[in-house]
Amino acid sequence: MKQKQSSATHENQKMTVYAASNCQGKSGTESTWYGSIVYYNSCQANAIVGLLTSGTGATATAAALAAYHNKPVTALYTGVAAGLMTIGAGVVSAANAWGTGITIRYVDSYITSDLPFWVWAQ
Repeated sequence: MKQKQSSATHENQKMTVYAASNCQGKSGTESTWYGSIVYYNSCQANAIVGLLTSGTGATATAAALAAYHNKPVTALYTGVAAGLMTIGAGVVSAANAWGTGITIRYVDSYITSDLPFWVWAQ
C-alpha cells in the first residue's frame, strides 16, 4: 500500500538559504586639496589583491620566457614589474587585514597620472 505525503508536510521540509554579502567598509571617492581619496570595501580590496596576484604570475612567467629566449632587457623589466606588483598586492592585503576595506590616497600630478602615496585600512 502506497502512502501519500501531505503537501503541508512537504512544504515544511523546504528550506531556502540566502547568502548575505559580508563586505565591510564604504566605496566611493572624495576630493581633497592635495588630490583624492578612493575608498574600497573589503570585498573590492580582496578582488584587487586577487587581480594583482594573477597579474604578477603572468608577468613573472613572461620574465622567465624572455630569459629563456635570451632577451635579458625584457626579462629584467618584466621581473621588476612582477616584483612591484607583488609589493602592491602585499600592501593592499595588509591594509585589508582587519576586513574593513581600504583607503588609497592620491596626489594630483600634472606631469603624470595621479600618484598613490598612501594605502591603509578604513
